[in-house]
Amino acid sequence: MEHEALPLQIHRFAKSVEEPAVQISDVVADLLGKFFATIVADDADELRDIRKSLYEP
Repeated sequence: MEHEALPLQIHRFAKSVEEPAVQISDVVADLLGKFFATIVADDADELRDIRKSLYEP
């Protein structure tokens, strides 16, 4: 018995305006990008100061 191979569909194009999950993932990706850019751009002392400022009331 032979089966015809079907093409594997691993992606699809979506309009972000119509899909809330795409909008959420865009925000998460942007926040992660800014987070990692800050880590790369700042030295250890600056990062410690930033971290401390987040915990101060």
